[in-house]
Amino acid sequence: MKKLKVIILLLLIIILGAILRLVAVFHSGSFWFDEVVSLSIAQKGFVESWQYLQWENNPPAHYWLLHFWIKIFGQTEVILRLSSFLFSILNIFIIYLLGRTLTKKDSVGLFAALLSAASSYHLFTSMDARMYPMLFCFFLLSLYFFWRYLESNKKLFLAAYIIAAIITLYTHLIGLAMIITCNLYWFYHYFFISQKKTSWRQWLLAQFLVVLAFLPWLINFITHNVSRLTDDAWYFNTSGSGALLFELPRAYFFLGVEHPFLEIIALLFFGVLFVSVFVSHLECSSKLKEVKFNLEFPSAALLSLLIFIIPLSIGLCLQIWVSKYYILGSPGLFLLLAMGFEKLNFKSSHKKIIIVGILFLLLPYSFDIIKNQGQHKWDELASYVEQIEAPGDIIFFPAFVYNVPFDYYYRGKLAISNILSEKLGSDPLLLAIKYNWYPAIQPKDLPDFFEAFKNDKRVILIYPAVSAEIHHADFILDKFLKSDWKLIKEQKFEGFFERAAVYIFKNPAL
Repeated sequence: MKKLKVIILLLLIIILGAILRLVAVFHSGSFWFDEVVSLSIAQKGFVESWQYLQWENNPPAHYWLLHFWIKIFGQTEVILRLSSFLFSILNIFIIYLLGRTLTKKDSVGLFAALLSAASSYHLFTSMDARMYPMLFCFFLLSLYFFWRYLESNKKLFLAAYIIAAIITLYTHLIGLAMIITCNLYWFYHYFFISQKKTSWRQWLLAQFLVVLAFLPWLINFITHNVSRLTDDAWYFNTSGSGALLFELPRAYFFLGVEHPFLEIIALLFFGVLFVSVFVSHLECSSKLKEVKFNLEFPSAALLSLLIFIIPLSIGLCLQIWVSKYYILGSPGLFLLLAMGFEKLNFKSSHKKIIIVGILFLLLPYSFDIIKNQGQHKWDELASYVEQIEAPGDIIFFPAFVYNVPFDYYYRGKLAISNILSEKLGSDPLLLAIKYNWYPAIQPKDLPDFFEAFKNDKRVILIYPAVSAEIHHADFILDKFLKSDWKLIKEQKFEGFFERAAVYIFKNPAL
């Protein structure tokens, strides 16, 4: 493929991805819980932020990036999310670069980049001011430099791999999947490929340096958080159908509403591409009523397969159903499908028609993400409370961590009850970081709300529907509904993550 044609096609793919992502960013609603926490930590200085970061489940690299980002550009919703947008656009180019490097074919890199650009999954992460596009970027760079090192045995690429790997680990703990993937493939490459050998001493030293650099944070995480990993933690209370190795890859393309007919067509086609990567020869005999085929595992396909299945396999063991945690598996699938598409013995004109058909199958999901999935409502909820509040009211969060996004937008005059958190500390941000993923108080230890609110005319209870069970907020709401406090008003705010609702209860004694 001519260089100019490659450049034009790559630019068109990037423009497609950029348009979808920009529309999504500018169409998004208010910050949600995680974004407000990220912003609040980023507003602190490096020393001051450590009292929060030492309790955070996620390593600090993204928070440090946002610290400088907001100092330079500001901290509105759109501005903050543009940091994710830029990484997401860069990722389209890097996945092209990785595909071309693995296979020596521009067409493979271009097709993988197209899948990334049109993926509703990557669109969704690009409109969220969180660490996932940054994680994906340095993960891809780690793989790129890793492969270049294996090809050339040059120390420069190994040094670049070390730096990218450390940043990957310091962005999110699921970066550990990158270490597992690269080491498994290195083992295969060293012992089973008859090529110029890389130095095992160099490789072991590189892994030692990566682990040594990450060890301070890993020790901190183990010290502060591992002891709190109980069955009540929300990680272990996410829901799924059980077919993790199928359902999560589906989300790479079909995140959002369901269009079964489109999905069946796409999945059948993608299935053919996936299988064709590993089939070198297919022979059918109607006379003998048999089908013969030979399997092969090209090096590039094997690495891509490891990239794809390692994160999903980890999730399968832990049974954690949070799709964003498996973003590192998506480039492996994109690359495999691109290799399969390259093997199709079709005319160029027919391949172009297929590409248009793929976009027709994928883009409705991206449009749905833009329309619905990024619409957070904390600004509307706070405005609603400001409109209906009256003297003698008090605001109460049965899941107290959610007062952080509410307080970011709230400009009213009412006090927020700290009856659930008063014995845990007085810093709302620190409490939100410590207790956002598991319940701080069990139902048997709950205080007497009605005694605490006996002098308040009304309780404005703000209830997070999505995480209510994890924080036992459903139990608290149920107690109010069954008491003699009268429910006089209810207002629900859909949103995507929290889907909060406002319940106003009147004190029967006042």
